[in-house]
Amino acid sequence: HCDLKPENLYLIEDRSIAAGFRLKLIDMDYSILSDVAAPWHGEQGYAGTPGWWSPEHLRNEIPGPASDVYTSALILGVLLGSGRLVESADFDKLALAGTRKTLRLQGPLQFPDGAPSGLDVAFAEAIHAALDPNPARRPTAERLRDLLTGAAAHTGPTAPPPVIRAVPPKVVSPPPSSAKPPASPPPPTPAATTGALTLTHGAVAETLRGGVNVNSGWAARFGEDARYMDGVCQFALERREDGWWVIPITRATNETLLNGRALAAATRLSSGDVLGIGREAKGIIKLPIQVRI
Repeated sequence: HCDLKPENLYLIEDRSIAAGFRLKLIDMDYSILSDVAAPWHGEQGYAGTPGWWSPEHLRNEIPGPASDVYTSALILGVLLGSGRLVESADFDKLALAGTRKTLRLQGPLQFPDGAPSGLDVAFAEAIHAALDPNPARRPTAERLRDLLTGAAAHTGPTAPPPVIRAVPPKVVSPPPSSAKPPASPPPPTPAATTGALTLTHGAVAETLRGGVNVNSGWAARFGEDARYMDGVCQFALERREDGWWVIPITRATNETLLNGRALAAATRLSSGDVLGIGREAKGIIKLPIQVRI
């Protein structure tokens, strides 16, 4: 984004998701591809706002994902703590020197059900590291998210999903590229309402009317093969004005498959599509879930 700041973050009410609000980023005029020089590189500086930009901006370096992490940490400090973690009066000098306060949360981090997550110290340490002047030492945005949402209490670097092997039991062959997979028997549930998305695996059906992040816990209702999914998020299902879309998380251990093909980017879904996890190159599909819109 290059120019993150509170003024560029909007919360739009959306009761279809658990948070109740959807975050929208604005002012994308000078956003750039990750770690790629902008077309105007060498002719003018990169967009940014005094007091919110990253040390990379101050050093005239190309901003990257870690630059947005730096600014996000500043914003989170204001939202969740007692104020700015890098004093604005001497921001440029302190940002380059790595001088920053320790985050003091206004209250304990909680799971969605209100129970304490126990990740307060880890989150404060991650925010402190996110303000390191060296971008290579900052945590990723995914790490901050997992600590903030409590997902890090359930999953961590020592507990990744199992890797699908070349010859696993009960392999389901991918469908031919020229034909749709055979339809599953109708589930014993009422037909989905207009605009809803129904996911079916065997006799289990789940109807969605709003978006959802699909992980191993959420997908456990479809069967034990859900264990091959990422514990935080394997893919997201999002309802947009032009239909339902699947957004794969490429860092997941196993691939997200659509009709037997590995997904690398957001794709609009159609009735009859089959979502799964596995390895396209090895012809492995686990937990094939049929889509009905």
